[in-house]
Amino acid sequence: MNRFFGKLAKAAMIAAVLCLVAGGALAKDPERPYRGRGEATLVSVGQCDPGIPGIFPPELWEGPYIATHSGLSEASTCVVATGFANPFAVTVAGQGVSTVANGDQAYFTISGTTDFSSDPCIGKFTIMVVAGTGRFEGGSGLIQVEAVTPWSAPFTCGPEQTTTFSGTITY
Repeated sequence: MNRFFGKLAKAAMIAAVLCLVAGGALAKDPERPYRGRGEATLVSVGQCDPGIPGIFPPELWEGPYIATHSGLSEASTCVVATGFANPFAVTVAGQGVSTVANGDQAYFTISGTTDFSSDPCIGKFTIMVVAGTGRFEGGSGLIQVEAVTPWSAPFTCGPEQTTTFSGTITY
């Protein structure tokens, strides 16, 4: 009889461990597709700090966008040109914050290139979601962005752009 209850106790212990392990694996937040579009305006030059040294003063871009899993939101992004990809393109890096209607925020880094060889300028960037608040707390994601910015003068991008983006986000 003791042997039976000993085996039963071991089986119950193994089942409990398996349930905990499986529950932890199932509790992982799902990866969700993320798509959207928006607009941004150059708000200031030299008035933000992207935390990265650049070859030109940093630029602060702000504007509304609409996207899956965030609805109508507002983004603020500080970017700086870090070098030249070729004679008509600069590499860009920076950081930003996206705020949704209820105040939850997603923090991100951005990197890529802006090609100003033709009108409009075309920027191709990768956004990496690195943290957040509210429902985005512990969030992560990788989003590809294309920004179209008409010239304000020959070979000068800005100050208005339209963006489209797609990728995945986990929260």
